[in-house]
Formats: sequence, C-alpha cells, structure tokens
Amino acid sequence: MNHKLEYYNSYDRERWQYEALKRQYEAMTRPPKKCPTPYFMFFGERYQQVKQEDDQLTNTQMAIELAKEWNDLDPVLKSVYEARAA
Repeated sequence: MNHKLEYYNSYDRERWQYEALKRQYEAMTRPPKKCPTPYFMFFGERYQQVKQEDDQLTNTQMAIELAKEWNDLDPVLKSVYEARAA
C-alpha cells in the first residue's frame, strides 16, 4: 500500500514540474501583443478624468462621450497619439 502512495506522490510532483515548464514554454513562444491604437491610448488616459468628473456615467455612456471627444479632437493632438502608438 505504501508503494502506491509513493508512486502517486512522485507522479503529482513530476506532473506539477511538467505543467510549470509547459507554461514557461508557451509564454516564450506566444506571439507578441499588438500595439495599442491611438484611440485606445487616448481612451485610457481620458477614462479616469471623465470618471472623476461625472461618476454617474455608465461605461457605455462614457465610451460614447470619449468617442465624440476623439472625433472632435484637434488633428495635431491626434498626430501626437499616432506618433506614440507607432
């Protein structure tokens, strides 16, 4: 009976080590994430400011408001975000 317990413990230990190595390998071979778009960089910066100004807005309303701001944004400021995104 003790022999089986020893075998199961050994199996669990080796399986855990295998899973850890597998996760490391998958993390190294995973393709890199895409760079954020200029709009998402703008959205990320402005989100907290708009949230503090009016905390009653829902996420949908905030996204609509930030999209309007992005569309009305000066082309010079847009080019700054485009340069940072590149």
